[in-house]
Amino acid sequence: MKIFQSLQRKRQQEQEQEGDRLSNLPDDIIDRVLYFLDAVSAVQTSVLSKRFIYLWTSLPVLKFHDPLLFHSFVDHFLSLRDASTNVHALNFTCHDELDDDGHVVDSIIDYVTLTPTISTSIQILSILTECVVEKLPQLSICQSLTTLKFADISTETPTTFDFVSLERLCLFDCRFECGEEEELDLFRGCVSLRCLFLHDCQYYGRFRRFKIFAPHLVDFSIKGMRVDEVFGSDCVVELFAAKLQSFSYRDTDLYDFFIELNLSFLERVDIAMDYLAADAGFSLP
Repeated sequence: MKIFQSLQRKRQQEQEQEGDRLSNLPDDIIDRVLYFLDAVSAVQTSVLSKRFIYLWTSLPVLKFHDPLLFHSFVDHFLSLRDASTNVHALNFTCHDELDDDGHVVDSIIDYVTLTPTISTSIQILSILTECVVEKLPQLSICQSLTTLKFADISTETPTTFDFVSLERLCLFDCRFECGEEEELDLFRGCVSLRCLFLHDCQYYGRFRRFKIFAPHLVDFSIKGMRVDEVFGSDCVVELFAAKLQSFSYRDTDLYDFFIELNLSFLERVDIAMDYLAADAGFSLP
């Protein structure tokens, strides 16, 4: 019995020493380690030592990647987080379709936009999941955003992107309700936009002109654009980008373009008309 108790004490001392070593790590190393962890793993570090108990509540980068925990974990995590601390980046990724009609995504948008320390400091927001997002326009409050990335989201009401500080916007496989206007001007509020990627997005509406006015745009890529789920042969893409350096277009059909730019800035043009056929496993004649 004494031997067993002695072994227990020794083991406890070793654990305490291990905890002390973790607690004595410099702040920059701990911050660097936590930076690479998703939200679940970050919470689990609270058992490592006393110093780690509440560190996860003030992380400046939030990553939600575990679909099994989305329904209960995300709301609970956000409710316990220290709302007085900034969030510079938030990434939400779920490769399965959410069965809560986008409630989790809308709750994240609520948290980001209704928490003053975050709405004024967040710079990067990435939401990659298949769902309908009702509160997307609410994000316009976050004028500190510089990078925005969406994949597989849908909107059911007309939406525009109005972010004066936004420099990079990536939209992949998204579906947007665009209303009854003849001119679609989704990005009119993004006056600082430098990179714009529109890949395999669908736009629903009666517009005949797709206007992109971006005076600082340097990199533009458009692929597989569809209007009401088909190639919009009577739709004209109007691009006003005086400083454009790179232009990429990939599709099986070619939209009419009206482009206003300064050719002295243009460095790269990539136009491919067979990417859909290649993806489908056959070649164009």
